[in-house]
Amino acid sequence: GWMNIFGPGGYYYFIFSAFGMFLIYSIATVVTKGSFKDIILGAYLLVFILGALLMSSYHSWTFAFQPHGRYLFSVVGMAVLYLHHIRHLLSVTFLNAFTCAVFLFSSYSFTMVGLAGMMK
Repeated sequence: GWMNIFGPGGYYYFIFSAFGMFLIYSIATVVTKGSFKDIILGAYLLVFILGALLMSSYHSWTFAFQPHGRYLFSVVGMAVLYLHHIRHLLSVTFLNAFTCAVFLFSSYSFTMVGLAGMMK
């Protein structure tokens, strides 16, 4: 069946904004504080993430007209390995605030939107 449980628009706007700010912060930090090797590795990462997004979109459009999120799981692994590689460049305070905010909003979405929507 089709998924018909959706959160409020503000939730998706916040999550998109939070990850966008994190991406901009990470890129700016690597470009200003990182080595040439860090920048090249980050550029490779962005190319392969873009490839995964394009592949997912292609499969969603041609094989089954629905989202195929399973093709995007590889992005998480790539991003986490790169974040581990550049962890010495990033602010611990910013990382903790970002992680806490995304966790709290995700918990809200799961309990107040997802579980509540399944009960209806």
